[in-house]
Amino acid sequence: MGYVASLLQRQVAPFRERVLPPDIRRDLARLLFSTIAPIIIMTVIFASVTSLVAVRLGDPILWILMAAGVIAGLARLAVTIAYRRDNSADATPPTSKDQTQLVWEHRYATASFVFAAILGVTGARILSTTDPVSQMLFTGVIFGYGSGAVSRLSIRPWICIPSVFLGVVPSIVAMCWHGGLYDVANGLVMAAFMLGSLETVRHIHRSVLDELFNRRIHATLARHDALTGLANRIQLTESLNAGMAAAAKNNVLLAVHALDLDRFKQVNDTYGHTVGDALLCAAADRIAANLRNGDLVARIGGDEFVIVQVVIHHATDAEMLARRVLKALRSPFLITGHMVQIGTSIGIAVAPLDTRDPLEIVTLADQALYRAKTDGRNTFAFYADIASLLSSKSAAS
Repeated sequence: MGYVASLLQRQVAPFRERVLPPDIRRDLARLLFSTIAPIIIMTVIFASVTSLVAVRLGDPILWILMAAGVIAGLARLAVTIAYRRDNSADATPPTSKDQTQLVWEHRYATASFVFAAILGVTGARILSTTDPVSQMLFTGVIFGYGSGAVSRLSIRPWICIPSVFLGVVPSIVAMCWHGGLYDVANGLVMAAFMLGSLETVRHIHRSVLDELFNRRIHATLARHDALTGLANRIQLTESLNAGMAAAAKNNVLLAVHALDLDRFKQVNDTYGHTVGDALLCAAADRIAANLRNGDLVARIGGDEFVIVQVVIHHATDAEMLARRVLKALRSPFLITGHMVQIGTSIGIAVAPLDTRDPLEIVTLADQALYRAKTDGRNTFAFYADIASLLSSKSAAS
């Protein structure tokens, strides 16, 4: 028994729940609820075989267990269908969605544990008899359930392993306790397969997690700048689309700040690209440190950055951020032993005051940036001021 306990401990140790990123947990939940057919098939087979054996043995308790198993199977099916309907809309905030999915997982686990327990009690009752036909039929049901649970539920070992134990262990105990030599041998074979399936569960679980993490890494790389780790153009576009839609819906403003670093080329030419790259990373950190949760800064090439400032109520909010960024980048940088002094110029466009187009607003901010540079650099300019000036000149002419 000590060896078996040690083996179980080694096999189960890798399944201890670790802290997973919310998006990985959501993917695991979707996989858990992705199939309906196996639940239906298992419920039908359990009901059919249990009914046949109940008639053969004349055991009224088996009819009760059959009915309970069908109810538990239908509960698993209902939870799966309800989850799919509940998660058909993606408008739920991420935190709330994570909590909701955890609730659904626990509902699914509860239904699975109940069905497995009923299966286990039914198996114990049938396999403690001396009728070989009934034993053969239900042994097939138990092996089918075990293999199905391992193949389907291994992505969530905390559901899979208890389900397998609840469904299989009572039958093993019944065969070893009440049966003869061949029954004991059959029980030991079943136990060996059950313990061996733990390695399969671990392998499937690890493989699925590796695949999900690899997808996550690739998706992250596709949406982030390789040098600074900031958002890239893809994520910038996503942020602008979502931010401007939210601004229009909630009757607030959104500001886009286009900026590039003053005197960066001079630093690059003087000290080399290694220092230049380190300077870009340091500048990116200073910019990001001045943003709120929900704001975004993207590097769109060279020394060019774009800030998306969401949920503001007046253009002065954008001005305050621009002044903070100017001050942060005006302070000297110590890069690999070199004291480097740069600055920045910033152009600002505000939605929906200047435009409602997510693509056009970056262009307008760029035009304001050009005006800031012509005004002497290390300053900021609003597109609205340029537009007013152009309107005044047009009216005067």
